[in-house]
Amino acid sequence: MKLLSSALALALGIALSSQARAGDLIVSRALETPAGPLTLRVYLGQDCRGMLYVDDGVSFDFKQGKFLRIESTCSVEHNTLHVRVGPHQGDFRAWWSQVLIEVYGWAASSTHAKLAGEEVKGSWNSTINAWQTTIPDSGNGLDLTLEP
Repeated sequence: MKLLSSALALALGIALSSQARAGDLIVSRALETPAGPLTLRVYLGQDCRGMLYVDDGVSFDFKQGKFLRIESTCSVEHNTLHVRVGPHQGDFRAWWSQVLIEVYGWAASSTHAKLAGEEVKGSWNSTINAWQTTIPDSGNGLDLTLEP
């Protein structure tokens, strides 16, 4: 499984949709510091995992812990999708306070989503053919489950 940042994909002139494969988790980020939520694209499949790494891209401050690393995984067990966004590691401050999670390959026409056991709203986006929800990101990690 690989994780692509749209900043890397845009710099290389690669369309993200042509790069996505089953099991991919793709974090989308603009070349400048964006406003709004971080987008996590989940493509269901075997070994679904990825990592986001961010630093200032200029200095060597990462050596003193001025970076942000987040590991993410997903799995399907007994018709339930589990998406885990790990806690923020490092001292670099995230630009986002919410995560937009887009799930591709989830075929349930009706979906119940829970974040830490609490019901959350989500919906099917027919424009992108994905189920999606926007949830707050405190930096402590997230456990989202989807059930048909």
